[in-house]
Amino acid sequence: MTTLFTATVFTIAALVVTGGVQAAGPACKYNGLDFSALAGKSYKPADENGYSYDLTICGTSETQCPNDPDGVITGMAVQTKGSGWLQECFVLGVYTDDTEPPSWGPLAPEGAALTMSNGSPAQCPNGMPRELEVHFTCGKTESPSDTAITLQNSGCQYIFSFPTCHACKGGCSGGGGGGGGGSGGGGGSGHFFGTFLWVFIGVFCAYCIGGVAYNVYRNQKKGLEAIPNREFWGSLPGYTKDGVVHTAAFVKSKASGASERATAITIEKGPDATVSYQNVDTYSPDA
Repeated sequence: MTTLFTATVFTIAALVVTGGVQAAGPACKYNGLDFSALAGKSYKPADENGYSYDLTICGTSETQCPNDPDGVITGMAVQTKGSGWLQECFVLGVYTDDTEPPSWGPLAPEGAALTMSNGSPAQCPNGMPRELEVHFTCGKTESPSDTAITLQNSGCQYIFSFPTCHACKGGCSGGGGGGGGGSGGGGGSGHFFGTFLWVFIGVFCAYCIGGVAYNVYRNQKKGLEAIPNREFWGSLPGYTKDGVVHTAAFVKSKASGASERATAITIEKGPDATVSYQNVDTYSPDA
């Protein structure tokens, strides 16, 4: 059972991690400008023509267009208007498209431009796909309000102006272009630990469910006996307590030893106990 369980754990972990990497898309940064802190955040700007937009930076918006005639259902930015069977819904660009990945470029006088040409072609001239551009311009705050995000629309080309301090040369903290050394996709360390947490939860659930099923159907165990490695889990609180007790005793002994060494310094008198080592300048051997 141990071998089977180990193989299952590594398989699930590999699938979860691989799936997470594929879903994350390319790094959310350009040269020294890092927009990883914004990755996955959604914004809801609107335009004067009554259209609403769901814009998720470097990710996939929750809004979907399941009835799109060309099958472009999800993407980084989605345009909607109305509701029900009369609703208009179009994906403007797909950030996680491996076939036509997005491209990054410079933006004058400072900032970066993110471009996608893989949106829904529905109702576009000559059946060409929609084009999406997000211009990250230098702003005073990290995350702008929905009303601060402006849109220029020309036919099936959409350009969002997104002000953020991450697009400034000094970054949000005043140094290094907003942390350009990050790994992208939502902050290197943050995404790593988030992925690790989900992998751990998935593996632990698989371990519990698979172990119980194995013990019930293979080993014919019932009730609490079906819990995998039941003896270990029953002893874990005791092991934890012993570890805490031993650690505390070790730290206490080290602290006590240091204190004893600090107070063990003594001063020995010379062979002539009558000689004073205070006021050495007044001492005379003829006295």
